[in-house]
Amino acid sequence: MALLLESPPSRLCDPSTMKRPQLCDRNDNGPRKWTPESVEPALPASSGDSEQCSLACEEDGSSLELPELAIVEPAESDSAPSSFPGFAAPKPYVFSPADTRDAIRNELYRQEELQYLPERPEARRFASTDRPRVVSWLVEVVSALSLSDETLHVAVSLLDRFIALTEAVPPEHVLQLLALACISLAAKHEEVSQVRVDDWVGLAVDQHGNPLYQRADLQRMEWLLLETVEWRIRVPNTLTFLRHCHHALADNPACRDVLPEKPGAAATFKACANFLAELSLMYDAFLPYGYSTIAVGCLVLAEWTAKSASSSTSTTTSATAAQSQSPPPVIRTVAALTTITGIDASSMAPNLAPCVEALHQLYSEAMTAGPGGAPPSASQLGLLSPIVARYTKLLLPSPKSRCGA
Repeated sequence: MALLLESPPSRLCDPSTMKRPQLCDRNDNGPRKWTPESVEPALPASSGDSEQCSLACEEDGSSLELPELAIVEPAESDSAPSSFPGFAAPKPYVFSPADTRDAIRNELYRQEELQYLPERPEARRFASTDRPRVVSWLVEVVSALSLSDETLHVAVSLLDRFIALTEAVPPEHVLQLLALACISLAAKHEEVSQVRVDDWVGLAVDQHGNPLYQRADLQRMEWLLLETVEWRIRVPNTLTFLRHCHHALADNPACRDVLPEKPGAAATFKACANFLAELSLMYDAFLPYGYSTIAVGCLVLAEWTAKSASSSTSTTTSATAAQSQSPPPVIRTVAALTTITGIDASSMAPNLAPCVEALHQLYSEAMTAGPGGAPPSASQLGLLSPIVARYTKLLLPSPKSRCGA
């Protein structure tokens, strides 16, 4: 694959300094302009055009007798009126525990088929040195463009599987192009509003602001990436199992003691679990555990953190309490998930105890407060700074609450 490169990039471009790209349709015909006329059907300009566009024939209306459409009257017990008069609004489908159990079983089966662990020496070298820097930059792009959490996890999954399956690890000056291909393919699969190709390319510039790659470079890298991962974009990842398991615990009345009951505490619990899942993306040490194990570990540590915060009566933050205690027990969460899914803990989350310990250590490092109880600075966090910045307002109390106001 020939790339139009003359000099390697001196740095990863800061996405926060880029102008927000324009959103466009999937056919990439320019910026989307929503006007009342754009949603109206195109009518023929003349009668002659009407005759050419019409699909009517002599048999229509004579040899075919179409039955009249039956109008369904809405039930009187319906609480919400339908948006379409004369038709009953469809009732939303409610997932049963059996549906959740089957979904988790199916994702566990698909996870066994994935190959994302680096085996060759050059792949392991990339995972330990260059991978944290690339993942940190991907987090910055997701934050700057307001992309979804699913897009981030899919992009990192594509990156890991490409490195594990490719015959040669890309050189230094192609790493950002690979990162752009991962995030652009993930966004095409997960996002509704699409980012233009020129805007993706504009995220990679040199120290003088000149683009490092062309449209053709990104398109060829996307093609190579898809061929390497066998065109499998949507595969199980940590967020997939985290959403399934959280949904199973929230909808099961017998497991209400695992999740907080108050809305504010429940939102903090979910944010803490997502935060831990993103932290695990940074380091290759979590890859051997598997996505399902990491997801269960995030729930275990989020439950322990929520319970520690609710039981604390002093003005000490939950982060400080987390650092002063030992890693949390896993019995309650694992027992609840085992009861719901009917899957043995050794099959759903093998090697859970060391995974929770590693997550707890990483969480303590990321939540270490700065001077005077202030949030940790970017220089203190290093590559973890983009992830911590996304959850600071949700996980750290405000200065007034720290002062006891």
